[in-house]
Amino acid sequence: MRRDDLKKYNAPLVAQMYAMVSWNGKTLDEAKAVVDEAMAKSGNAVSAFRELDKTTYAYGSVKSAHDGIKAHIDVLQHGDEDKKYDAIIDILTGIHDKWVETNGKKIDRGTVEKSEKMLFQHLPLQLIGIDEVCKDAMFLAPFLDTMNIDIGTMQNSSYGAFTPSKALIDAYDRKVEKFKKAYKISSKADLEAKMPKIIEDYAPLHSENQYKDARLKVLSNKTQLLTNSVASKHDAKMFPNVAQSEL
Repeated sequence: MRRDDLKKYNAPLVAQMYAMVSWNGKTLDEAKAVVDEAMAKSGNAVSAFRELDKTTYAYGSVKSAHDGIKAHIDVLQHGDEDKKYDAIIDILTGIHDKWVETNGKKIDRGTVEKSEKMLFQHLPLQLIGIDEVCKDAMFLAPFLDTMNIDIGTMQNSSYGAFTPSKALIDAYDRKVEKFKKAYKISSKADLEAKMPKIIEDYAPLHSENQYKDARLKVLSNKTQLLTNSVASKHDAKMFPNVAQSEL
């Protein structure tokens, strides 16, 4: 489906379509049909959004995207290309930080295997990899499309992924490089050595809630696992001195 085919829908409804694709297993064409049906029944976009949200539960992500854009609107409207995309990464950082702050319970995913596989999600945005970042970027994209800012496209397939634009990837890479420089990370060994400090410094992990101590204990005891997960989420640019076979 072309982006032009979605222009008749407002950004929140397009975000609902993307949620149906990514979370509910619809193709984009199927999601569009669901939105059309909701619009026909409700008669307006707000009511349709609320009805769709009963199955997607996407409201929080959509609101975070909207609020983030509002907070950075001046740069997005008037900044140069790099500044616009750096601001978008800052918005995504805020969305991710909020998720980490409020989802301490998700260190437990039901099984040990799944919990360990997803544990890296509790680390800073710079470490989780662009594919994971795109799980939030898909909610920003419909709003940014209305401003003619391209950060990527949603695949049409069931459980399709959001594919980032080169400009978004480049901005993320800049953010990662600044993080590496700040922590003096140039190898996988460096990353593992610095992981305790990264955990100590990452403010969302230290917000007061009932899961704080348990999460910090798990993360502190799994620094090697976290290092391996982070390395697997990045390409060779993050660790240029390490063969990919070592990652």
